[in-house]
Amino acid sequence: MQNSNVSGKNSSPRSVVDNGLADARQFGEFLFDENRSLRDGYQAPINTANAVPAICETEEDFFGLESRMAINRILRDYLEKSVLTPTELLHGHRELQRLDDRGALLPAAVSQLARLQTKGREQAPKEREEELYSFVDRIVLRTRRADPARLPRLSKRFSETLAAVSAVGHDDPEYLAMVVLSRELAGIRNWIGKLDRLCELAANETDAKAVLLLDTVIADVLGANVIQELIGWKRSLGDAIISMLDLADGTFDVEESCAKETVSALNKLMADEKLPASRHVLISRALSQLRSSSPLFRADPAKEKEEYQRVLARLLVIGGIISGAQVADAIASRGDRIAEVDGADTRSNVSDDSHERSASAARREARYSSSFQTRQIDGHLEDIVDQLDDVFRERVVGELYRRTMSLKDQMVSVTGAYTKLQKTRFNKKNIGWA
Repeated sequence: MQNSNVSGKNSSPRSVVDNGLADARQFGEFLFDENRSLRDGYQAPINTANAVPAICETEEDFFGLESRMAINRILRDYLEKSVLTPTELLHGHRELQRLDDRGALLPAAVSQLARLQTKGREQAPKEREEELYSFVDRIVLRTRRADPARLPRLSKRFSETLAAVSAVGHDDPEYLAMVVLSRELAGIRNWIGKLDRLCELAANETDAKAVLLLDTVIADVLGANVIQELIGWKRSLGDAIISMLDLADGTFDVEESCAKETVSALNKLMADEKLPASRHVLISRALSQLRSSSPLFRADPAKEKEEYQRVLARLLVIGGIISGAQVADAIASRGDRIAEVDGADTRSNVSDDSHERSASAARREARYSSSFQTRQIDGHLEDIVDQLDDVFRERVVGELYRRTMSLKDQMVSVTGAYTKLQKTRFNKKNIGWA
């Protein structure tokens, strides 16, 4: 793929309808980012990524979830302007050509990836750049071969599309089916429209493999600047985080949304556990906000700790804590900042009894066990052990769950707590109980 130096102005800004959504800046840059690429005189910039993206060893790795999430972050401004998902970009020859025509955009993205992926490794950034370019060239070649192919139109059921492209024999059926899907989605010029089409296909589908393929693209859309329209106006970042977690579980209140039909369809698919990749993206975005420095309640700093406790209560679920160690790390990061503001000892955030009023003993144990799997625990060992002592003084198993739980949920809660404990890096000798 050649690296051209074509430059030019972006198209004029899209109009933003005032539909009661909260000020984008209220919630921080990652969740509701102002689309800088849409302003006159700007070329779509590269967004700085702090986390190291998954290291791709082959061109196939570029199609994986973590790689597409990285593409969504780094090329966010360009993808927003073009209203494209990473899937559409990776399966469309014309879309890749347009990206290449943006001059320094692609080289800047490759350079940043190479720098991040070689940090702390023996490989030189320049060598990694060459590897990445070779992968990109193979992806481009694959799209070029598929571009003139006479592929069937998208069927009402995606499984029928998969079956139809199998007869083409030009490439892997899954790849060709995604080419067909990407061609249709590229013609839909707004995120809600893409989501509606994808949810319609997923709802009509009975083949599990086809649903999982659709899930990968729904996850891409949920990584775009669409969240605020889905969850509607929120009084605080804490509310927004809780709403994203509700949507990930399929329990979000549809009446709060600015896209009720879309959210209703998403809720159903999420509740039926058909969209694991999409759920992962929503939770990751929620945790990114929890980990960020943006206030949880900008309008009233005095409510920051209260809002933090509300988010904590939502993160605790039957059998443990959402996303385990990843959440514990985000909790610790936010808790440390709140402690600094309060002038309190950071360790008090781990053992503060006010955080436990909404959790059963088993959920508390799972939370503390998760903390042992993060880099944040060094100064908290004594406090966490004290809390575990409190939990396991409740020798009767019946005290480890709420009496109102069903028998199934009781078992899930207790076994979840036990599993979390077994996976941590401490033993009976550390804790002092047997």
